[in-house]
Amino acid sequence: MHPIPAKHCLRNDFTEEYLSFIRDYCLVMSAVYIKQHFPEILAHGSDIEKRLNDSACTLESVLQDNQYYLEMCQKYHCPYILIENTYSIDLEKWIC
Repeated sequence: MHPIPAKHCLRNDFTEEYLSFIRDYCLVMSAVYIKQHFPEILAHGSDIEKRLNDSACTLESVLQDNQYYLEMCQKYHCPYILIENTYSIDLEKWIC
């Protein structure tokens, strides 16, 4: 299950002028990170959006979805940040 179709690009929703102010990065987790932090990932599932039911969210589904998003980022040359050890991101490093 992949909630956002690969062909959907948020860049198509904005004008060129507005796009010059937007920096987008996909957050991708390594398989090792997901396996080591799966309970925490589940616990924070509704931090951004209020999900009604996460019962279908399994370790295997998260690993598959994450791999899919990584492949799509690589295929379409979308910038992504790989989370491998800790979920601590210095955005200043990425926004230049």
